[in-house]
Amino acid sequence: MPSKAPVIHHARPKRALAARPRLGPGDAVMQLGSYRSPQQVTAGWNHLTQRYPALRAYFPLRARFDSPQGTYWRLSVQGFSNQREAIQRCQQLKSNGGKCFVRDFAGDAPVQFASN
Repeated sequence: MPSKAPVIHHARPKRALAARPRLGPGDAVMQLGSYRSPQQVTAGWNHLTQRYPALRAYFPLRARFDSPQGTYWRLSVQGFSNQREAIQRCQQLKSNGGKCFVRDFAGDAPVQFASN
């Protein structure tokens, strides 16, 4: 009676947790920039995540801000457990040449990406 060859199951590689944006329970967001249009927010996000790949671990947001100088669109990220963590991440980004500040959530909405 011929013997069957053992079946070998190859485990699928797990995706890195950092590749999946995190939503945090806190209201703190880290603002990364201010732009004149929603399209510039998307371009800014793409540029920043190429330069600082660790930002991909967070959920990108945008918020419209009407000022006396005109309308601006804020680019921020969310996904921090609390304000302290957001401040630490901002300080880390600044130490690598980035710009940011921490503020409270202010009606920010997810960044809309064009589908291919």
